[in-house]
Amino acid sequence: MNLLTAAEWIESALLDYTMKKILFFAILFAFAGCVKLNKVTFNNAPKELSFKMFYGCVSLKEITIPKSVEKIDKWAFLDCYSLEKVTLLNENTLIDAHAFDNCNSVIVEKESEK
Repeated sequence: MNLLTAAEWIESALLDYTMKKILFFAILFAFAGCVKLNKVTFNNAPKELSFKMFYGCVSLKEITIPKSVEKIDKWAFLDCYSLEKVTLLNENTLIDAHAFDNCNSVIVEKESEK
């Protein structure tokens, strides 16, 4: 029998994630190393996208950050090389200067929720 560690399972299996419950904070490194994660949908979102929350999610291409998110912390999207578009629905969301380090061509757009 071939057993996978939790990290190996997450890396190989997590492609799409929907956050359904409201969280007041997000766990550090929550999706770190999920190299196949390409879509995240927030039905409800935490108030903050924490330190290295999406670190190394190299397949993530775009994400929409809901109004409830007040802050994007340092290195939240570190090394997300494929990330091209981030849409913020709260124009007052605070973004740490290093939130998108090593994201080669990311564009952050602020727009009103429709």
